[in-house]
Amino acid sequence: MNRILALLVTVPFTSLSLVPPTALCFLDYLIPEIVVSQTSSWSTATINDKEVTDDSFVFNAHHFTEIVALHNDLLPQLAEARTVLATHAEELAQLVKSLPGADLLSESSILDRIRYWKEKGGSVSGATVFQPWMNRWQGVWSNGSPQFHIWDKTRRWGEQWIQVVAQSEYTFPEETQLAHLLQKGKTDLGINVYSEEYGVTGWVSKRQHGRLDIPCVGYVIDVPILLWVCAMDYIDDLNSGEWFVYLEKIERIEGTLQYAIAGHPFTIDAGIFWSDNLIGAHSGLYTAE
Repeated sequence: MNRILALLVTVPFTSLSLVPPTALCFLDYLIPEIVVSQTSSWSTATINDKEVTDDSFVFNAHHFTEIVALHNDLLPQLAEARTVLATHAEELAQLVKSLPGADLLSESSILDRIRYWKEKGGSVSGATVFQPWMNRWQGVWSNGSPQFHIWDKTRRWGEQWIQVVAQSEYTFPEETQLAHLLQKGKTDLGINVYSEEYGVTGWVSKRQHGRLDIPCVGYVIDVPILLWVCAMDYIDDLNSGEWFVYLEKIERIEGTLQYAIAGHPFTIDAGIFWSDNLIGAHSGLYTAE
């Protein structure tokens, strides 16, 4: 099968919620997959011959449409990855239960989501599944690095619902600063995607420590709790490779909106699932600005 791009990350995507729609306008350059008309105060775009309109933002999307194209090209492989992960649902569910913040989750419900993501995944709305994360988030990753995240409104692009995300270790990656931060390697980009055919998928494009691209499959555990599983290296054989699983959720604690994420690596080696619960864990805790 075609290879899956990925890598071990020190800061996660997912799974890739933010500011008002006008706060993160897309950039001024286009790739061939997207055609934008700016004949009025809002834009009309087409993706794969599907028209998209939104009167609340300017649709200029070179950097984001690039990763949308990478993501969409790999969707068949992501579907295969989901099938492989389903065969290891029991081990993966046990690993998820060991993550911080998973103590109140039912292992059987996690197992069902991974194994039967369509049949037992609950009623999912592409328009709202990522909306709890739509905000500006600030906090610290487990390696001590400061984090500034902007998660945008979810928009319908053709048959997909897509939420774009930008994050930086330096400052909030506002629309006016995004091109400069990308040029300096000081921001990462991501997309969270939902479609009826493929469910929750995503892509993270790391730029702050070199260019690295990470494809992901996601599972709706509850609202608002998402599980993301990311490929960690070039994978030619889905039965042998490095992966990372992340659990992320939104909670309101003492009046403060918090976004918590925790993750752990695992390996599938010749069809055998393996993970050391004591090595490689990562986590982050962020508050809404």
